[in-house]
Amino acid sequence: MLGTVALVLGTAIACGRPTDQPERPRAAEGKAPVWVEASCPATRVDPPRAVQDGGGIPADFTPVAVMRCREETRRIPGEGSWVVRVTERADAPVPDLVDMLRRPSDPPPPADTACTLELRTVPYFVLVDAGGRALLPAVPTTACGQPREEVPDFLDTLTYRTVTETRVRPVESQLSVDTGCAEYWKDLIAILGPTAEPSPAQPRRSVQGSDIHVCVYRADGDTGQLESGSWVTGRDASALRTTMEAAGPAARCDKPHTRFAVLLDSSANSGMPAVELDGCFRFQRPDQSLGQLDAAAVAVLTR
Repeated sequence: MLGTVALVLGTAIACGRPTDQPERPRAAEGKAPVWVEASCPATRVDPPRAVQDGGGIPADFTPVAVMRCREETRRIPGEGSWVVRVTERADAPVPDLVDMLRRPSDPPPPADTACTLELRTVPYFVLVDAGGRALLPAVPTTACGQPREEVPDFLDTLTYRTVTETRVRPVESQLSVDTGCAEYWKDLIAILGPTAEPSPAQPRRSVQGSDIHVCVYRADGDTGQLESGSWVTGRDASALRTTMEAAGPAARCDKPHTRFAVLLDSSANSGMPAVELDGCFRFQRPDQSLGQLDAAAVAVLTR
């Protein structure tokens, strides 16, 4: 299916080519073939660029297979979530696909032509002949420069077998999966600290709900990396909530913290105040002002 990386915004723009600008890359007609490896690229593929960088298909080139590359996110037991690059191969003659790819692109439209604000993409794919040569084809485009839908639609009708699966990059650590905490969190106390105004006690709760989900981060610049996760429940949660509601304004602080906790609501993950676990033991209120706690008050967050 044809991918869309930007939603139609309900408006249109003129996509005609101004006379003082060069024509964008278009059809493969007359282009030399682009020979590549019969595999996925080692680096991440940019589908729109792959479409434009392809070449023509020689008259004596007869593909017997199509190789397609795609990426998906998978949960790996004990290792968190990863983006995995999958190389697939469909072994079949594809004369209809070759005919589609050899057709010329539509000519540029008049300057007053309106085009929707979307970017359609085609997965990275190559054609392979009986000798093992692989060719990256250009995909014909519409007048507005979008790849023609018939090509990805045809690719989806083929029957593929998996050739390789390669982990590309981690998305979530196993710790993040187990604790339900984000891998990274902006250290807003470090960011807001120099300019935040201390404020008096606030009667409304900084953390709503019954139990409190605690995500602990080790500070690194203005971002924290997940260290642990836990829950504060029952009387401990009530006591902490009461302490934060009654807390006075933060005192002047010249001792940076090295760890902080983010407190999440047990029902809707709202509020999300941050609390320094060392340094000056300040905490961030919902209005972005800073309140003051102490070592005894925050100890419950790391038990």
